[in-house]
Order: sequence, then C-alpha cells, then structure tokens
Amino acid sequence: MRRQSKRGLFLPAAFIVVAGILVAGMMIGFAAWGADAPTTAVATSSVNYNTVGSFGMEGYPPLTLRPTKQTPSFITDALNAGRGVVILAYVQGAADDDEMYSNFQTVQTQYTGQADFFNFEAAEVSQFGDVLTQLGVNAPPVFAVIRSDGSVYQMYTGWISAQVMDQVVANALTTDVSSTDTTVQ
Repeated sequence: MRRQSKRGLFLPAAFIVVAGILVAGMMIGFAAWGADAPTTAVATSSVNYNTVGSFGMEGYPPLTLRPTKQTPSFITDALNAGRGVVILAYVQGAADDDEMYSNFQTVQTQYTGQADFFNFEAAEVSQFGDVLTQLGVNAPPVFAVIRSDGSVYQMYTGWISAQVMDQVVANALTTDVSSTDTTVQ
C-alpha cells in the first residue's frame, strides 16, 4: 500500500513541475521575442499638440470668438476696444457653481482694469447671444477667457478652483496677443 501511495503522489507532482517549466519557458521566450522585435517608426503629424488649447487640454484645435449680429454688444464692444473678455455661466444654488461665482468675483476685482468680466446665471445665458454656441458649449458651468483678438485662451466646462481661475486669467492677460507662439513650457 505504501508503494501505491508514493506512485499516486509522484505523477501529479511530476506534472506540476513539467507544467511550471513550460510556463516559465514560454514567459522567457515571449520576453526575448518582445526585446528583439523591430521597432517601427511612428508617422508624425504636422499638428503641434504642445500649444495652449481652448479647453485647457492639449490636442484640441484653437477656438476664436468672431462677433456676429447675434453676439451681444457688450462683448463685441470689449473686443473692439482691444480688451480681453472673461465669462462665467453658472447655476445659482448649485454649491460648486456658487463657489465658482464667488471666486469669479474675487478674480474680477483683481483684474477688472485689464479685461471685461461677464457672468450670467443659467436662466440668463440667452443674454450671451451666440457666444456659447461659438464656444461649442450649451450648459453651465462654463468659464472662458477670451483674448482681445477673439482667440479663446482657456475654457473650462466644469468646476475649477479659485487658484486655477486666478492663474488662467493672470496668464492670459500677461501673454502678448501679437505673439503667435503659445507653446506651453
């Protein structure tokens, strides 16, 4: 009986050892195959993805606000006067939006001499005319910083902190609009 039980354990143990050797061999083979695989060149595009995008993210095409008959005169007048425009559309009563509105007011007091600031509660966004349509958004919250030439420096379609809002406005107002290089460094 004793012999039979040793034989009964020997076969499964041998199978486990052989299977382990096969698995280890395959893993080493795959690793070696991947290391020796020829590298292929990736085609590069002429698109510069390191530019400041309209949404604060890389890879998006830039947006430009072009005054039309549907664009409110207060925005058209600001752009014609060579002033930047900072916009906030928010939902009153939503805690995050109320916080953004408070932050917007703080930033406005700091930079009111350098740009025109406009904010509207969601029920009043129709007063923005075609601006939100041109920006490609249809629901608050929206925070956008538009340079005096109509180019959208940054735009956010969700909650942002006071620090981000302040920094974006500061960066947009201190960046030379006549410069065509907007590379992020």
